Amino acid sequence: MDFYTYSYLQTHQQTITVVSYGIILGALLLILYYLLRYLHHRLITRYRDLSIVFLLFTLIYSNSFRNSN
Repeated sequence: MDFYTYSYLQTHQQTITVVSYGIILGALLLILYYLLRYLHHRLITRYRDLSIVFLLFTLIYSNSFRNSN
């Protein structure tokens, strides 16, 4: 059985937080990109669909991240 120090656990907690914020930021940037692509090409609906998928992913991931902390 491994026992970890408080500083070790605190460091890894901060690393997980930074990675989660990076994933959320990346998903928000993808939403913005596909939303702009959709506004430029209104007849091509795949950009709208992709922006909705990334929006749902961001909402679900951020909610699970908030509940875990």
